Amino acid sequence: MELSDHHRHPIKQESPIITQFKQPTSHQSNPSNTISPTKMKTFAALSLLFLGASAVPVTERQTPAPTEFDISSFSANTLPHGTGAFISFTITAPGTTLNTTCAYSDQSSASELPSVSLRPCDDAAVEWEFMQDPAQPGTQGSYRIVVTYAYDAPKRVAGYHEWPATDFPLENFGSTVETFYTGTPDFVITNLTG
Repeated sequence: MELSDHHRHPIKQESPIITQFKQPTSHQSNPSNTISPTKMKTFAALSLLFLGASAVPVTERQTPAPTEFDISSFSANTLPHGTGAFISFTITAPGTTLNTTCAYSDQSSASELPSVSLRPCDDAAVEWEFMQDPAQPGTQGSYRIVVTYAYDAPKRVAGYHEWPATDFPLENFGSTVETFYTGTPDFVITNLTG
């Protein structure tokens, strides 16, 4: 039994999807089964876009570090005619959603502001501390606030601001002397490091 030409060379069936994206050849005359080069490029670009977007894990997306902290409404004082101290301020960082209040109070400080060890703000991603540097002979130590921010945990940035001791004068209230911050309540911390 002899095979017909049809059986010797079976016709290869291609999938409809491949057929749609084949370039027309000179012997093809049915334009409905072809896609123009422009559509082909668009499809290729969209495929790469979707494949590329799904290939990047979410965990690799990085939040940029803030470049400054804007401090507002800074106040610090000891309590006249009693014992106690209060320090508070608001902090924001441009380009982020950070906006939180940081505060400290005690009922044991006499006339000098206490050193405040590292503590969280209302937003626990922000921590701060306050201290007076040791005095050098013939001078009073500067005051300093240090702020840290976990902007993309575990990544942190930190910065500080210093004041001369003259911004925290002792004021006489007759029977007591108390410390009051008299500097500007709004300032920017730009020396951030991470």
